[in-house]
Amino acid sequence: MNVSKAVGAIVVTVVLAAWAYIALTGEPRLPINIANGAYSNRCCGTVIFANGVMTVADQRVSYVVEEDKVGPYVLPKEYVGASNGRVIVRSGSFPLKLRLDDPAHPQQVELVDDAPGGKAYFFVRGDGLVGRGKSATLDAVEAFQRRNGLKPDRDLGGARSLTRQRLALPVAMLVRAG
Repeated sequence: MNVSKAVGAIVVTVVLAAWAYIALTGEPRLPINIANGAYSNRCCGTVIFANGVMTVADQRVSYVVEEDKVGPYVLPKEYVGASNGRVIVRSGSFPLKLRLDDPAHPQQVELVDDAPGGKAYFFVRGDGLVGRGKSATLDAVEAFQRRNGLKPDRDLGGARSLTRQRLALPVAMLVRAG
């Protein structure tokens, strides 16, 4: 009888220890600075990550960078998502993982619309070379302009420019840039 009590106590202790380990150990953390940069989406604007502080929709939200079995992600302190052509921050709401495409050098981050049937919005990192002679961004703009019958001047122009108007067309109406 004393043996069965001892075995029961050991089993309970092991189960509690396993639960505590699972509950107290989070996902593996990645260096916070890997996400640093400005990520833009033409419908929703720009999200800026800088050493643990995200600036979005005129608000600042702290975050960590972690990785799970699906891949790397930014985990903000508050809910950050995109809906109806804008970025939304909800204080006190459950945060969603903002997926990164690469754990070493992410080039895009995904924000989701948590509404039923909501979609994903991909924000692309600027290459930091816009305005300089050699620029992957400007090269892509020029290739897009050439393939879509526009003047290949490597300039996106203002909100009403022909290049931006063409970019706003449905994808099926465009010619691929590369």
